[in-house]
Amino acid sequence: PPPVTAEKPGHVYFLNADNLGSLDIGAPVYFRRLQVGKVIGYGMLPEGQGIEVKIFIEAPHDRFVTRNARFWHASGFDLAMDAEGVKFSMQSLASLAMGGIAFAAPDNGAEDKSPMADSTTRFTLHAGQTLAMRSPDHGVQPFRLVFNESVRGLSVGAPIDFRGITIGEVSRIDLRANADYSDYHIDVDIVIDPARLQPGR
Repeated sequence: PPPVTAEKPGHVYFLNADNLGSLDIGAPVYFRRLQVGKVIGYGMLPEGQGIEVKIFIEAPHDRFVTRNARFWHASGFDLAMDAEGVKFSMQSLASLAMGGIAFAAPDNGAEDKSPMADSTTRFTLHAGQTLAMRSPDHGVQPFRLVFNESVRGLSVGAPIDFRGITIGEVSRIDLRANADYSDYHIDVDIVIDPARLQPGR
């Protein structure tokens, strides 16, 4: 039988991923740990640049898929360690067995007032929830920081913290010499999400 019938209300969305992982047709899609849809297809992107995953979100849950929504592989465990400690999460035993996808607003629980996404909107399918929530998809502001001292321990993907709130991340680290190679500097490129620095009401 077809995975989705024409009579079933909802929306189809496309996700771009580096790899398929353990996903297969029929794998569940979760919102706040409730299954609201499923994977209905997948294929290779042009020139083999990645995987395109096609999902169907049932109405009325499709209204939660906004332009700011973040998607990630929920296929198993998500274990992360950062300045806030160790975090562990798992969507369900079903996703552990057959793969799955989850999505949420960037603040993962806060009210998302951005417009509902239409079927032409493409999303990135991240490897895990932690990466999805800390990686702004669009509208980021790049900056370059120059260090004369060691940056030992700093790595690409490290969060940019402002008063305990993550507002961006490190995107690149390069070593640069001056004109006569008498000294070296370290360029650290970062991206800041301006949406996290809204003026007070």
